[in-house]
Amino acid sequence: MPLGLLSLVILTVLVIYYDLSFRLIPNWLSIAILFASCVFFGAKSLGYLTFLSLSLYCLFYFKVIGGGDVKLALAYFIAIDSNLYTDVILLILTLGGILGFICCVALKLSGTASIRTYNLPYGIPIGLSGFLGIVASI
Repeated sequence: MPLGLLSLVILTVLVIYYDLSFRLIPNWLSIAILFASCVFFGAKSLGYLTFLSLSLYCLFYFKVIGGGDVKLALAYFIAIDSNLYTDVILLILTLGGILGFICCVALKLSGTASIRTYNLPYGIPIGLSGFLGIVASI
């Protein structure tokens, strides 16, 4: 396995661990993914990335998604071919919907927390989709 893919696998597993355990994605982890994306796979389509950055900032501003999720998505998207942006975003939304459904069912069955107060660990679908998007861009 090439060094770039191996580093992204390790970093994506760390994203999943931190988001599940602490419900936050550390800045150093997003920076490491950004660095690995640029060094191993090269920055692609910076014009589209600017539009995506503004779109994600709007979602963050209106509190639809958190700041760590925005930074993580941008770190992955810099190495994804612009032709795959729509596919990767749809994959993020699909995996997020599946994760949300699983969390709702688990919370309803356990009765421990209210669904409205539970933070969904959205770094998981972003990390998995971003990694698959980079692999598809190779």
